[in-house]
Amino acid sequence: MNEQFAFGEDSMIVLDTSALIELIKGRERGRKILDYVKEERIAITTVTVNEFFIGATEKEKERFETVFSLLEILPFDSDAAYRSVVIEEDLEHRGQLIGKLDIFIAAIAHVSGFPLVTLDNDFSRIKDLKTIVL
Repeated sequence: MNEQFAFGEDSMIVLDTSALIELIKGRERGRKILDYVKEERIAITTVTVNEFFIGATEKEKERFETVFSLLEILPFDSDAAYRSVVIEEDLEHRGQLIGKLDIFIAAIAHVSGFPLVTLDNDFSRIKDLKTIVL
């Protein structure tokens, strides 16, 4: 599902890792993401935090912490864990499996009820996940 969503006071946009990378790097796609989410609360997942910190230098980690402090960080909790199993089993059954970390990100976004902004078409394989592919 690639559509516009009506946002309200309690709305939020969840960025996947690829979208956050482009936003931080300030590339053209990052500016497009910024234009799209400029008036919205922005969240990322604990999985994205993990992906950013793996292999990062101390200076990069400090920079990431500054960025992350401006965002809400959604946890991989028990609801997301259970949802990730449903997602993975469905994808595997259909022969459309994606990476485990992307399944975790999708599960977190799904249980939050907020749309996931991504640059990755793989997320569109997940049933009932609100995605915005930019």
